Amino acid sequence: MEVYKDPDNTQPARYYTPKDVAGILQVPISWVYERTRFGEIPVRKFGRLVRIPIAEFIAWEKEQTAKFRRA
Repeated sequence: MEVYKDPDNTQPARYYTPKDVAGILQVPISWVYERTRFGEIPVRKFGRLVRIPIAEFIAWEKEQTAKFRRA
């Protein structure tokens, strides 16, 4: 069985749940699910389970912050 690794391929990826991300961003969980459906937030699906890779989420969050600062 192959384990998904982080981008540097040094350790197994860790994941947030949509509920975790909703708490971090202080938004409704439905908002998180909507953004994952549209591909705006990075996501992995394991059957019916939705998980957000922590490293990719942090990169996405930094990108969003940079966009906001430029506007």
